[in-house]
Amino acid sequence: MQAKLTLVQLAVAASLITGAASAGATPFALGAVPPDGDPLVYTRTLTAGTFFDTFTFSLPANLGSAYSVVDIPLNLPGASFKMLVTNLNLFWAGADGDVGTVDDSFLASASSVPGAGKLELPYQATTPGNYYIDVSGRAVGTAGGIYTVAIGITPVPEPENYAMFLAGLGVMGAIAMRRRNKSR
Repeated sequence: MQAKLTLVQLAVAASLITGAASAGATPFALGAVPPDGDPLVYTRTLTAGTFFDTFTFSLPANLGSAYSVVDIPLNLPGASFKMLVTNLNLFWAGADGDVGTVDDSFLASASSVPGAGKLELPYQATTPGNYYIDVSGRAVGTAGGIYTVAIGITPVPEPENYAMFLAGLGVMGAIAMRRRNKSR
């Protein structure tokens, strides 16, 4: 148990260093969300107090997207990490793809109730392009807080999937017709 706690402490220390090094870098550029449906994930560590973070990313063609922010509560000897994430806002970065310009469009938002450890925002029919989310709240642990942002998509099916689906429907139709003709 002591070895496990030490590994957790090392992981927290490493994420604190990473979070402190990137604290001045806003917005956080996450890159492209993978087209295979695997989520794009980023973990952020903050010192105690309020925060407002912006995460930029690009989406491929997809059937919908989902965004979640999850508090990672952690209690260590003499230190605790706890987040109160209050808002999650989704924006399209406009035709120019730049954050904070005149052509940006607000798309959707989600707000959490106090004490909730997770904030989710589903969004349907997202077109390819550059987007960003704003996340805000407070780190209320004695040492601050840790949260994870996850961005996922529902991939557009390949043409082969549609062909197999239609072939399956055809087989089911043929079986139904055959059964109907036998019963006459």
